[in-house]
Amino acid sequence: MRILIVESDALAAHVLGVAARRRGHKTFEVPNWSEVSDPLPFDPTACVYGVDLLTPATHEPLMAFARLLPGLATMLAASRLPDPLALNALRAGVGDIVRKPYNPFELIERLERLAESQEAEREVEMCSLGDLVVDLSHFSARKNGTELRLTKLELRLLFCLLANAGRLAPTERLLTFGWDYLEPPEPALLKTHISHLRGKLREAGGQRIEITSRHSLGYSISLAGAAARAESGG
Repeated sequence: MRILIVESDALAAHVLGVAARRRGHKTFEVPNWSEVSDPLPFDPTACVYGVDLLTPATHEPLMAFARLLPGLATMLAASRLPDPLALNALRAGVGDIVRKPYNPFELIERLERLAESQEAEREVEMCSLGDLVVDLSHFSARKNGTELRLTKLELRLLFCLLANAGRLAPTERLLTFGWDYLEPPEPALLKTHISHLRGKLREAGGQRIEITSRHSLGYSISLAGAAARAESGG
């Protein structure tokens, strides 16, 4: 990755840069956003922004920068993280948030996973699980050989779940991906749409597919019972 590090704490920026370079990444470190406007030595693919207190004003420069570079993996590191503001930052498109002080190698690993996840979602337009196939490029979904009647929102949510099959799809990721460029709603509305998806998957018949809630953290999708054992050869 090519990582832009915006951090006023020179020591923190240096240590994070060393951790990133040891893992084979290129870095460019600046103390504030005013220096980002200067020509950069590379087009960054990821950005880490360190702040003291997370506020709407502190994360807005990062989001403005990310809008200029679609696909940029973005991470905020803050000493103080008020819960409502942290959630709003994630809904606005920040990929991940960590609390200072942090382990620099752990932060870089989380940034790597974030970038890989975003890249996979950009490259893959068709996902499947058992007899369920979702083709995002043609806005279609089929299960048990039958076309599912899904809204565009339901299709995007189902695709995001399938793209993260085998692991948790975080609530914030489902909200931002599902509602696309619109202002994401409260998580309670996501719960309603997930319930609709469960019903439509059941009505289609065929292999039973479960969408499971994980203690308000997110949702996961999997084949259930005998279908899952048959796929694994059990």
